[in-house]
Amino acid sequence: MRAVNENLKIIAEKAGIETELTTYVARHSYANILKMKGIPTSVISEALGHDSKKTTQVYLDSFGSSILDEASKAIL
Repeated sequence: MRAVNENLKIIAEKAGIETELTTYVARHSYANILKMKGIPTSVISEALGHDSKKTTQVYLDSFGSSILDEASKAIL
């Protein structure tokens, strides 16, 4: 996990992304993008490996963070 996070940091620098990219930010950004594209929660739940849609809904409802918003903007 540490190696992946270090590589994400390098990718962010090369791409000019000011947000600190981590596996946590990448995972949340992925789920948020799927949500914004209208992908059903059940599909997002399966993609994230959650045991229930309720867990995924709580996860998706937590996307108020400006860090995640900035990471999503950088990806789009």
